[in-house]
Amino acid sequence: MKVLRTFNNNEYLVKEDEAENIMKVVNAGNVKMIKLRSGDYISSSGIMEICEPPKIMQYKGYTVNKSGTKFLRDGEWIDIQYPENIEYIEDPKYKENLKRLN
Repeated sequence: MKVLRTFNNNEYLVKEDEAENIMKVVNAGNVKMIKLRSGDYISSSGIMEICEPPKIMQYKGYTVNKSGTKFLRDGEWIDIQYPENIEYIEDPKYKENLKRLN
């Protein structure tokens, strides 16, 4: 699974083979609009990137702040004592949408 992001901040989940085909079309430069398998049309010039879905940091089952130094438990920010125990997991937002693709 890949995430296709556009310059107007839309995101589309696409399968690996669809992402490869889109990149071929974009690199060829002769197509203005691309129809995704989802049925949506996007402008080839509006594609910002096609990348892996982002992962989120978790520590002992709790989501970690972006700096990777604290986690939120019961409304209180707690310092992480063992940063080597931080896990990187798939963002549930993308995981749920992946089920719809298959």
